[in-house]
Amino acid sequence: SIILVHDIMTSDPLTVDENTPIETMAKIMLDRGIHRLIVDNDGVTVGIISTRNILNHVAGIEYNG
Repeated sequence: SIILVHDIMTSDPLTVDENTPIETMAKIMLDRGIHRLIVDNDGVTVGIISTRNILNHVAGIEYNG
């Protein structure tokens, strides 16, 4: 049988506002054991942020001093 996206997706994903501080997003991810958050602006999805995005940002700040 064919498995559809809605059969395996997260049906009520956690979202954060695009103006949420990075530290807050990181804490949410750590507390919930998740690696991605949907980012929205007034209820419209504008992107996804991942632990990789945060790590790349932190590494860039440390590297550039």
